[in-house]
Amino acid sequence: MCGIAGKVQASPGDPVSEALVAAMCAAMAHRGPDDQGLHAEPGACLGMRRLKVIDLEGGHQPLANEDGTLWLVFNGEIYNYLELRRQLAAAGHCLRTHTDTEVILHLYEDEGVGCLRHLRGMFALALFDTRSRSLFLARDRLGKKPLYYAQTPGGLAFASELTALMVDRTIDRQISLEAVDQYLSCLFVPQPMSIYRAVNKLPSGCWALYQDGQLRVERYWRLPDGPPRRDPPAQLADELDHLLQEAVSLRLLADVPVGAFLSGGLDSSLVVALMQRARSAPVRTYSIGFHEATFSELPQARQLAAWLGTEHHEEVVDYQVRDLVPKLAYHFGEPFADSSAIPTYHLSRVARRGVTVALSGDGGDEVFGGYRRYQAGLLARWYNRWPRACGRGGLEYLLGCLTEPDTYYGRSWRKKTRRFVEFARMVDEKPHTSWNFFFDAAAKKSLYSEEFADTWGRTGTVDPVALLGSWTMPVPGQEMLWTDIATYLPEDIMAKVDRMSMACSLETRAPLLDHRVVEFAATVPRVHKYSLFHTKRLLRRVAGRYLPPAVLRRPKQGFAIPLAGWLRRELRPWMEDTLRSRACRERGWFRQDHVEAMMAEHVGGRRDLSQQLWALLMLETWLGAEH
Repeated sequence: MCGIAGKVQASPGDPVSEALVAAMCAAMAHRGPDDQGLHAEPGACLGMRRLKVIDLEGGHQPLANEDGTLWLVFNGEIYNYLELRRQLAAAGHCLRTHTDTEVILHLYEDEGVGCLRHLRGMFALALFDTRSRSLFLARDRLGKKPLYYAQTPGGLAFASELTALMVDRTIDRQISLEAVDQYLSCLFVPQPMSIYRAVNKLPSGCWALYQDGQLRVERYWRLPDGPPRRDPPAQLADELDHLLQEAVSLRLLADVPVGAFLSGGLDSSLVVALMQRARSAPVRTYSIGFHEATFSELPQARQLAAWLGTEHHEEVVDYQVRDLVPKLAYHFGEPFADSSAIPTYHLSRVARRGVTVALSGDGGDEVFGGYRRYQAGLLARWYNRWPRACGRGGLEYLLGCLTEPDTYYGRSWRKKTRRFVEFARMVDEKPHTSWNFFFDAAAKKSLYSEEFADTWGRTGTVDPVALLGSWTMPVPGQEMLWTDIATYLPEDIMAKVDRMSMACSLETRAPLLDHRVVEFAATVPRVHKYSLFHTKRLLRRVAGRYLPPAVLRRPKQGFAIPLAGWLRRELRPWMEDTLRSRACRERGWFRQDHVEAMMAEHVGGRRDLSQQLWALLMLETWLGAEH
């Protein structure tokens, strides 16, 4: 696992400062505390920071091929590299190290961009060809590893983290108001945008080629879009079982200690059970808890660890929110408002004391249908077919007439019903719509100042179809899963886990996101994933072979924190100082009277606006750190 960075000029006569690339690497030393390296030549420089995981002595980067015409920096792991290594050796290649990095070099020699189809793992890479003076960039299929780039005067710069990339002061720092708008909808800036107009994220499943001052970006991987399979559930479960066992076994390969996150929920529990099955020694498992019992899963994790026989470690942690907020702004490099980043950081910090690599259950919800919003989508489609004359119109009229405020924490039947009716309208217009929009069109219209609205020119929610970009359109009925896999998964879930684990110099691996598992799941009919009353049906069927029934019945909890209560109590002074600051008011993006009303409603317990207020707080924190 590494952090990579570099810069290439269109003309070899334009030098690249080695000190600049070294500084970019230093800005992400946490990603690679064990080693560093640079390769420089006229008009180009590549750099890396390395966390030693495989071939501890021979894995130094940048790495070149035999004649020094190709130079590679690589972040990630290729889990099938031993098989690929044998094939390359049989084809006559001379491999000098025992790294997965070298396998990529020789595959590129043989197949160019086609080499990516052979790679099974997580990666972001940059390869410079000295003969054609071209820079090849690529990101893994599901976006587990990040890669930012920007075209600069005369060249192109790239880095694993946005903070590192912006060390290059030739990159225009103008903020994208479109990105701010989309951030407020999603709580993250969706790919391929970044918070800066001049910077892009290389989308998941894509490669880019920079040559002679021209940049070309192409997609190399899409989800299968053929008709769903008709195999019986038992056969599908057998096939998924085999794929998951293989995915877990491959991710146990390392020359350093390997453990796992364990929450006691279905996904992480299944991963740990399969790890325990594949190893003779007990798996090291790690859990954290909090003083607020409602938000702690320690008892469930402890019980399952005892049942599986793992070497279990747990810790009750202090959230340390005020201390962590600047760290979040630094590591994400742009506004990011998924508050579960806070417990993810603490869990990674605790696990790093004992292991260098940790397996997680990430991806189970997006791939196998675990979110309640998918069920809400089914209900919305049924509701939209309900004739207005049979009561649907009356319900909507009644909701419009009711004016009493939402009850404490905003969990009244009125709020839930109103939100569902709004969601159903959106689903009717755009089947790809996700419930996961936090500032909807009406909320933005109330929030935005006239100047901001006029400058940006829109106040609508994010168009999911536009975000899908070059992805193949999904089969009907599974639009939300496709949208989440293309947007929410790489830019929220994977971004959160990557930045927070790497902030602790911990590598995380997600077997449920093995691309063969994901491709298989894409062919499974929706009814075997989720129904109106059940989630992750096929995954639960497999998990039932390895886990006790109590785990299968346990409702989804999520990695939540008591954010609503904090903003009413401990964090209230900080929230009010931040959102009333002179910088916030003078920037003039948002109506101060509306922000004040939001805080008053939340603090008074009339509505739960914790997610929206947290989004504004993270935006202001990042803006303050940037300027």
